[in-house]
Amino acid sequence: KSEDTLYVGQNTSSDLYKIPIGDVLNWESIDLNTAQPAPGNLMPHEIVFSPDGSKYFVTCEGQSQLRVFNTANDQLITVIAVGKKPVEMSISKKRNLMFVTCMEDDYFPFTTGSVRVIAMATLTEIKKIEVGWQPHGIVVDDDEDIVYVANRNYNGPLPHHASACGGQNGYMVAIDMKTLALKPDFKSELSVDPYAITIKN
Repeated sequence: KSEDTLYVGQNTSSDLYKIPIGDVLNWESIDLNTAQPAPGNLMPHEIVFSPDGSKYFVTCEGQSQLRVFNTANDQLITVIAVGKKPVEMSISKKRNLMFVTCMEDDYFPFTTGSVRVIAMATLTEIKKIEVGWQPHGIVVDDDEDIVYVANRNYNGPLPHHASACGGQNGYMVAIDMKTLALKPDFKSELSVDPYAITIKN
């Protein structure tokens, strides 16, 4: 809440760097794999704080986990098993839900990837949503009750249009937060490898 500390993930290991903005040479390293060790590197991808700042969430690409930590002491609160290669997160304050893209999830038989829905109150997964091929970027729009997802689609079905860029086009889909299902009337083809997404309010 005081906005005086940077948390930086080290994606080739299981560590975070915790860096005080006022004294950047006095940083410390946090091993995320201490309390409940996994068999290999966690490969932290993204770090997101809860709206009240009391917890932070780390997607761990290497172990298909979402790890939750106490901001006050950096101690592990819980480990939530999710789909393969979890990457990006976005939180709905309105619904008290977190949405996590799992880029290489094989839960659904005809696509690669999923969005996992986490209840913030209980820190448990409540839903798996099939969104397309290699979902990565994700953002919640609480005003419209929608979650937008950018699918990289680098080895999914061929798109309708070609691009001057190398590779094949990706696309964007939308989740209706009232039903936690894809909006059937919303799909927008994009250029090659749409990786991140955000909203300007």
